[in-house]
Amino acid sequence: MLKEPKYGVTFVYDGTEDPLIPPTMGEPRRDHAKKGDQAVGSHNEIVTELAGRACYDSLGKGRSSEDYHQHIRDVNHNSVWGHSYHHFVIIGGLGNDFVQHLINEPGIVITTDKANLAHFITLNIRALVQQVARLEYLKNKDRVSIMTTTIIKNMARQAARVDPQLIAWIPGCSEEFTESDGGGFVKRLELTAIQAVCYAAKVRLGGTWTIGKVMEDPERKEFLAHGYTVWYLEGFSRGWSHEHVRHTKEIGISQRSTRYVDESDSDWAWHPLIRQFLEDPNANEEERTKLLNDLKDAEEICRDVYEEGVPLLQKYVKNRQPDIDKTTARKQARGAMRGVLGNALPTSMMWSVSLSELLFHYMPQRHSRYADAEIRVFANMLGEHLQERYPAIFSHLEKQESPDGLADEWTGWNEPLSHNNPYPEW
Repeated sequence: MLKEPKYGVTFVYDGTEDPLIPPTMGEPRRDHAKKGDQAVGSHNEIVTELAGRACYDSLGKGRSSEDYHQHIRDVNHNSVWGHSYHHFVIIGGLGNDFVQHLINEPGIVITTDKANLAHFITLNIRALVQQVARLEYLKNKDRVSIMTTTIIKNMARQAARVDPQLIAWIPGCSEEFTESDGGGFVKRLELTAIQAVCYAAKVRLGGTWTIGKVMEDPERKEFLAHGYTVWYLEGFSRGWSHEHVRHTKEIGISQRSTRYVDESDSDWAWHPLIRQFLEDPNANEEERTKLLNDLKDAEEICRDVYEEGVPLLQKYVKNRQPDIDKTTARKQARGAMRGVLGNALPTSMMWSVSLSELLFHYMPQRHSRYADAEIRVFANMLGEHLQERYPAIFSHLEKQESPDGLADEWTGWNEPLSHNNPYPEW
């Protein structure tokens, strides 16, 4: 029979505790006088490093934390910054121009109180760095206000004090920002995912808010968008990962790279329907045997072609470009030969997602009987974690067997937000 897929869903971070390093990623290097330590720094710095090492499969080997962050800047692999978040509050009505400046900008969520006396902002480090760079571009065109410039630089400098390896390299961000600079009305907040949700509700509606009270409010969706969680997902197929191109709002992904990682020994993660058919005693035995043999042959042929093609192309690249380094030549060869690796090749990724996206979009869509079976398996595993960690948000959901028998579906999602009638009160 086919090998069982090694599915895994591991919680990493939401601000409530130190980031958790998934055991299957390996052990970070410690106390190495020559090569330096790994997974050291602030919480955001560790999460960012883990995201990059999920791409490179490099935890326990290679660069130190310090060298890793420098490498990310050198190669502009700044998508990993999308997993780390900061929360700010702007006191008074001084941030109105700033809010308009950020309309429709990715990686940023803003909640404003009714009287425009405060703005609560959640943004990831990638978005923050991009906004600092955007200032320089717009400044030369006289298209950004002094107040907006002040606020963005203030946020960057406050974030740099917490995450120096991620932000302090930006010119000016290592400097102190004082009250006399006009930055005293911008305050960075130390908040967990749940606290960020409650604080956003407080800014918008006033008073003291618990997560239970937020869940009773009709406008809770905008508040939940401030609460981010980070997960390590593994063992699912690359076909499963391709499904995630449909999910980009309030989601960040750093996926295992087939250019960097040798996949010649990776066991494929075949789809649940294939496994169901092969294990069904009522299905035609001859057909089951033939499919099983064909699948094994396909996997073996693809692996053989990959193993032969990578060194062949690597040598060819070196011959054409004698000055190219070995790692780059190998990376180009693997990138070319990954075309023969099937969609069932297992993958892993660091995945960050807002509580809003989970509750109102991703989970209802992927827990449905109409969803692909493999992604439904994942949604089931994730749902169990969510109910345990965030019961006030997810405990009302219930499992029931799906007609296809491949993976359970869940019921109890918010009916007014169903795809059939999203705005019934209208």
